[in-house]
Amino acid sequence: MVWSEGRTGPTTMLIDESRLSTLISDVGADSLGELLDIFERETGQKIASLAACPPERLSAAYHFVKGSAQNLGLAELAALCRQAEHDAARGVIPDAARVRDCFHASFAALRARCD
Repeated sequence: MVWSEGRTGPTTMLIDESRLSTLISDVGADSLGELLDIFERETGQKIASLAACPPERLSAAYHFVKGSAQNLGLAELAALCRQAEHDAARGVIPDAARVRDCFHASFAALRARCD
């Protein structure tokens, strides 16, 4: 497992190895690189647009990122987006910079793990 310190708690799981292993089993190691490229491009664009996203669309935007993160086993990013999704639904504007930073750290760890 890949762990981080101090992001969403004292020590949190950055990558859910069980989910990642299931994904690799389902799609094959050869297709994983393509999935990572798609995730980086599409989810990266969504995250880059969060700060300018209209408040009424924030919950859906965080929901999209959460689902994408869960599919790849990015546990910390998914948990952070789950909270942001709930906050946005209640009218609280989540910290987009925190999500962006977690996205970059999580994706870098995932790439390193899969290379």
